[in-house]
Amino acid sequence: MSSIGIHFEPMIKKGLLKIVSTRPSFFGLEMHLLDLYKLIAEFKPKAVVIDPLTSLIGEGDQREIRSMITRMIDLLKSNGITSFFTSLVSSAAQNDTSGEIGVSSLIDTWIVVRELEEDFSKKRIRGLFIVKSRGTGHDSDVHKLILSDDGIKLMPMDDQSTLIANKEKKVGKNVSEGQKLTKQNKGEQ
Repeated sequence: MSSIGIHFEPMIKKGLLKIVSTRPSFFGLEMHLLDLYKLIAEFKPKAVVIDPLTSLIGEGDQREIRSMITRMIDLLKSNGITSFFTSLVSSAAQNDTSGEIGVSSLIDTWIVVRELEEDFSKKRIRGLFIVKSRGTGHDSDVHKLILSDDGIKLMPMDDQSTLIANKEKKVGKNVSEGQKLTKQNKGEQ
């Protein structure tokens, strides 16, 4: 992460950050959950990142996976721990990343990052948008997510790319706004 200006080493040395790497295939779902219980009891974190949550999908049947992830989310929420779960999906065109697991109703804030293609340049970019954020007002536009040597930047997209991206995501208020703008543009020609 130091390549994008984020340096973890000082936080690790001070005991403020712990990075645990575990392969999903090393042990079953229950052991992953027990391991998390143990780590939480020992480290007492304020935040936990599970990256990627979807790696657990191949470790049991869908009911077992949903049950384990539900208990994991409950464990973290009941301890007041802010939780971040990443999800890898097979298709960049799909935005329903939690549907594979079936836990979207348990998630308070759902942010999607996916690859998009800018219409005018045919260049692929990362787009970020908020699907939902319980109890908060939030922007539903797609924004460019730029990872560079200068750090992480969130930038507005140009008007044409925004219309295309919002139309592709098929969620949020801007789908209808984008369709209205497209109709207005056709009427002006």
